[in-house]
Amino acid sequence: MLQQIGHHHKRIPAEYRDNPEESRPLEAAAPTRWGLLLFGAIGGLFASLGIGLASHALITSARPARIVRDGTPVLGVVNEIAENDSALKVAGTYRLVYCFTDESGTAWEGRGPPQPWSLASRWDPGENILVLFDPKDPARNEADLFETRNDDLDRLLDQAEQTDID
Repeated sequence: MLQQIGHHHKRIPAEYRDNPEESRPLEAAAPTRWGLLLFGAIGGLFASLGIGLASHALITSARPARIVRDGTPVLGVVNEIAENDSALKVAGTYRLVYCFTDESGTAWEGRGPPQPWSLASRWDPGENILVLFDPKDPARNEADLFETRNDDLDRLLDQAEQTDID
């Protein structure tokens, strides 16, 4: 592409298109490159943020699963089904509040995760529930809400009945 400056012609790099009217100097394409770079960086930032949040959620959800899988089983008692009052409250969710005693005789209280009434209402206050806890830190405990360790619950209920009979 030639650009006329006075009586002289200067060669400038150009981007040629099929339609000559759409051809343009390469300097005019520079803002497009910066725009693509900027939008790519913003997209990368959002992707990084999403990956970080997903990783955090995965790690956070793995802790309770490990306690349910590997925790020490004890028989707990449902205290109440309380309306969820956490900061990330979802309307119409409830938490199971329960208590249990660890192997050393210390009493602990725990709260299950938020759940709809249709799930939380499966238990009544005063009813037994299987609680699993970390023996090194009993404050880390989970109620077996999904009944994954029913064998332990049955064994503990049988032991409790035997103790009551004796």
